[in-house]
Amino acid sequence: MEKKHSAKVAWQDICLPKAEGGLGLRDFVTWNKAMNLRLLWLLLVGTNSMWIAWNAEHRLKRTNVSATEVQSNSSWIWKNIMALRPTAKDLTACELRDGERASFWYDTWTSHGPPIDYVGTEGPRKLGIPITAIVAEAIRTDQWSLPLARTKCPALQNLRLTLISTHIPLPSRGSDCFKWGPPFARTPRFSTKITWEHMRPTATKPSWAKVVWFKGHVPKHAFTFWTANLNRLPARARLVTWGMNISPLCCLCNQQLETRDHLFLHCEYSEQL
Repeated sequence: MEKKHSAKVAWQDICLPKAEGGLGLRDFVTWNKAMNLRLLWLLLVGTNSMWIAWNAEHRLKRTNVSATEVQSNSSWIWKNIMALRPTAKDLTACELRDGERASFWYDTWTSHGPPIDYVGTEGPRKLGIPITAIVAEAIRTDQWSLPLARTKCPALQNLRLTLISTHIPLPSRGSDCFKWGPPFARTPRFSTKITWEHMRPTATKPSWAKVVWFKGHVPKHAFTFWTANLNRLPARARLVTWGMNISPLCCLCNQQLETRDHLFLHCEYSEQL
């Protein structure tokens, strides 16, 4: 061999489920992110954990997770957890009830997503609602604090129409309920499975997957068959491209290039079998 080469199959493809053409292994980098997202969820909903209580008091300082600035002297794990906030934002939503827990600007409690993302950083000034306000603080005299109907900002106009059609939060409805997951599968509890399925790479299911990984398969035979379906067998034509000083011709007929298709379909020897 004159030079190094990469693996037969890319790691990203190996980590796909068997039904999608992979080996069903889990990428630990993605898995670790999924576990760290659980910590973000706990910071959002709050628990009796001492770790959550300490970070809420000393790092979040009772502000919303999305609004917290990460200090340069913060720990490595804290920086990595905070770096996952954009992913967590796509997976969280709040069912508005009393408005005492949901952040007006940073939580997803309207159809537009977090209002700060929809309206922009000028939103708090134009609407007169502080950046740290909870939803309940946006109620004045039993009505929403709405922008003027003649505002020239399209985003504020749309937000105004959305708030008009949204029920005002009331204490009688109970506490705000945060939910986790993609929009079509959100639940009141954190789900590692849903998080993993959302983050992992996906691929179209190949037609041969069930033929390779049937219930009674022999592992070494199935692995070879899997490699063959991906066209990653070390046939001579492929070995030559890796730098091996060998003939690329078929070892059986010695007439055509030795490729997967030639060995199994077109070689005279294979046709006789």
